[in-house]
Amino acid sequence: MSIKVYLTVTSVLIHSISATYFPPEVENHNISKLAYCQAEYPNPSSYKPMDDSTLLFVQAISRHGDRTPAYFAPKDTTIWDICPHKHYEYAYANTVPGVQGGVKIDTYTDDSDEASNMAGLYWKGNCFTGQLSRKGVNQMEAYGSQLRKVYVDKMNLLNKKLEKDTIRVRHTNVPRTLASAEGLMTGFYPSGTGGNTTIGFTSFPQEKETMYPNSLMCPRISQLGALMRTTPEYQSYFNNSYSDALRLNKILGYGSSVMANSTLGYRAFADVFWAIECHGKPKLCNEDTCITEDDIQLSLKNTLFELTYTRRLSPYADEYNKLTGGAFFSQLNTELAKQIDYDMHNQCAEKTNNGTVRMSIYAGHDETIVPMLAIFKTNNIEDYLVPYAGSIHIELWRNNTDKKYYIRALYNGNQISTLSDPTTNEPWCNLNKCDWNTYQKYLEQYIPKNIYQECKLVQ
Repeated sequence: MSIKVYLTVTSVLIHSISATYFPPEVENHNISKLAYCQAEYPNPSSYKPMDDSTLLFVQAISRHGDRTPAYFAPKDTTIWDICPHKHYEYAYANTVPGVQGGVKIDTYTDDSDEASNMAGLYWKGNCFTGQLSRKGVNQMEAYGSQLRKVYVDKMNLLNKKLEKDTIRVRHTNVPRTLASAEGLMTGFYPSGTGGNTTIGFTSFPQEKETMYPNSLMCPRISQLGALMRTTPEYQSYFNNSYSDALRLNKILGYGSSVMANSTLGYRAFADVFWAIECHGKPKLCNEDTCITEDDIQLSLKNTLFELTYTRRLSPYADEYNKLTGGAFFSQLNTELAKQIDYDMHNQCAEKTNNGTVRMSIYAGHDETIVPMLAIFKTNNIEDYLVPYAGSIHIELWRNNTDKKYYIRALYNGNQISTLSDPTTNEPWCNLNKCDWNTYQKYLEQYIPKNIYQECKLVQ
C-alpha cells in the first residue's frame, strides 16, 4: 500500500474512544511543562574537568531559544506580540576595517490590522510562525554567557579576547537558528571582548542539510515514517488517542489534511500549547471548550510517546536514527579526528596563525539533538523533549598520563546515562569518559556508508 493511500484510509479506520488514553510507556511520567520552556545551562560551579586530562576541543550543539508556534492553527486567538526588535545586523558601506559602522538594520514583522494587510487571516501581533522571541534571544545570550564562564574563564580553552579562527559557527537555513547563533555569540564574547575579529557563520543549502531529518535529501526518511505508522503498536496508539485529537482540534481548527495525517500526531497540538504556556498567555477556548492543564499534560505525554516510538520502540528505529542523525555524526567525527591529528602531529588543515580551532558551535533544532540522544541511547526518554536552548556538548580530552584521547558528552550540562546492552548488561560506553576508539567504532554503525543509495526509496 502506498503512503498516500494509507493516509487517505486512516481517518476511515479510526474508531472513537471517549476516555483520555495514555500509552503505557509514558503513562507514569509526570512531565513538567516549565522544564520544556527553559533548559539548564552549563554551570561553572558544578563543572569539573576530566581527571589528569587536558581539554582540547568542544562541539556545542544547541537548540534555538524560545519561539512562536511553528504550525499555524486557524483558531489560535493568541496575540503573538513577543518577537524582538533587537537584531545584530549591520551594513558596512565605506567603513574603516575593524570598526563597526554603517547603517544598523532593524527588521520586524508588520503587525498592522488594516484590511489591506489581510487582517483576520493570520494571528495578531508582531511575529511569524517559528520566530525567535525576545525571551528566546535572551536565553541564547545567557547560554553564551555560561559557555564563556566554563570554557573561557574556568578552563582557558579560549582566550578572553577572541582570537581569529578559533571558533566556528554553523546554523541551519531557518531564521530562528541564525538569530540564536547571533544571540549566543553576543553572550559568549560580549562588547569589548571581540578583539576586532570577524566570525564567519556558515549554513548548508536545504537540499543537503544534515542538522535535521531531511526528507528532501533523503526520501527514505518519509518512507520509514509511514512504515512505522502502519505497525500494530502505533495504530493502537493512534486509534486510542484520536478522539482526544478531534476534541483538541475543535479548539485549534487544523484542516482535515492535518487530522488525517498521522505524521504530525500530537506535536501539532503541543507546539501551540507549549508556546502559550511558556509565555503565560491565556489558554485557548473555542466553541465553549477550553484547553485544561490535563490537556497540556496529554499533549506532552503523547508527543513523548511518538518520539519514543520513532526513536526506540519501532522495528524501524535504528534505520530511522541512522538516516536522520548519522550524516551529522559523520561530520562531527571527522572534525574530532582532525583535532586529534592536529594535536598528535601539530599540523593540520585547521592550523592558523593563532592556533587551532578550539570550539565549533552548531545552532539547530530539537530535531538536531533528538537523533543524537537516540543514537547515544539515552536511558531517560524525557530527554527527547528537548527544551528551548537545550544543548549537547561533546568534549575532546587528552589524558596526561597515557596520552590517549577521550570523549565526554553532556546534555544540558549533565552526564548522559545510557541504556545497557541486552547481551552484556553494560552500557556501550560511559559518556562521562569514553575512549575515542570505542566512541568512533560504536558510531560507525549509524553512519551511512553510501548515503545516496541508503536514502533511496525501497520498492
